[in-house]
Amino acid sequence: MEIIQSLTLVHWLVVGNATVLLFVFGFMLSLKRQQLRDAQHYRNALVKLEMDQEALSKSCVGIGRTLRGLETKIKNQPSEPLLSGGKDMRFDQASRLVGLGASVEDLVENLGIARAEAELMVSMRKQERKKPIDEYAKAAIFS
Repeated sequence: MEIIQSLTLVHWLVVGNATVLLFVFGFMLSLKRQQLRDAQHYRNALVKLEMDQEALSKSCVGIGRTLRGLETKIKNQPSEPLLSGGKDMRFDQASRLVGLGASVEDLVENLGIARAEAELMVSMRKQERKKPIDEYAKAAIFS
């Protein structure tokens, strides 16, 4: 107890400053450790991004080569009309049958066209049938 009472104001200031310096040093040390952890994290992320970029670059080059090959194949093939006469006749017949009320299954089974094409033709016909009804309804409402 005598030691504490014998300390002067200067001694107390030195002890206080030393304590503050220890806290500041500890805080700075923890910041430095956090900075090192963050730097390592960013280095790892950078390495991963570089690897991803390299893989993307290689795949783009591969796609470019494939496209060039396909272009040369297309240029070397003789040009033909996209729809031959047989397909045109099938679609004309399918259009007539849809007009008569044929179902998707009828078109697929009897004409051999793709289900998606048959569904498209039937849905387009249904929309055409709805249109006049909608126009008559509008005329009745606005007259």
